[in-house]
Amino acid sequence: MHISGRAVDLKAVQEIAEAHGLIILEDASQALLSRHKGRCLGTFGAAGCVSFSPNKTISTGQGGAVLTNDDTLHVRLRELKDQGRPVRGTASADVHPSVGFNFKFTNLQAAVGLAQLARLVQRVDVIRQLQMTYRDGLADVSAVRLFAFESEEAPQWVDAIVENREELITYLAEHDIHCRRYWHPIHTQAPFRQPDERFPNSSRLIPQALWFPSAFGLSVDDADEVCRHVRDFYARQPAIRAGATRT
Repeated sequence: MHISGRAVDLKAVQEIAEAHGLIILEDASQALLSRHKGRCLGTFGAAGCVSFSPNKTISTGQGGAVLTNDDTLHVRLRELKDQGRPVRGTASADVHPSVGFNFKFTNLQAAVGLAQLARLVQRVDVIRQLQMTYRDGLADVSAVRLFAFESEEAPQWVDAIVENREELITYLAEHDIHCRRYWHPIHTQAPFRQPDERFPNSSRLIPQALWFPSAFGLSVDDADEVCRHVRDFYARQPAIRAGATRT
């Protein structure tokens, strides 16, 4: 899973797959137009998925796409999404050679998505600019550490590790600035429950992680305003002050 447009360690994943005879399926839901070594994320494995849900770079309300250059997999994907039919049917006297589901995309959804393609590069550039604005505007706040991006990667959102996260979120909300907390770690959810000590990094970092405002409609001035309030918050904290830059 390429979180927020950042490539996973693809070299390590490919080595593991080759050693064990596995195929690679990429979750590139948050990585549309993000690249690694000149190639778009989602094109390194047998298949890659991109998402068109409401908060993604292109939205069709819900849904997404699967990317593959494997002809056999392409046919099976068509069967899975269209009630077992390998080609588009007539909805009446069709052959259903395998089990499939009703996952068809509507023409209206497709039209909404296609109309946004002309804005795709512009939207990616907006998020890149916001990320750089936050990076520069919070560089001297030691209590905030932004996650870095490689030059070819396209940020989906601007994420950070922060101290006193809950207090910061409350303070920003009082100034009509709204952030998102990171997801709960998978091992804390009931179907996958595992002890925290098995996952020390996520258990330690997730309670400090958030996304700063990263909408396409935000301007650089808006991001500067968020940075100003973040700096004001930490300047008021008795134990936390602006200090050395974190990388």
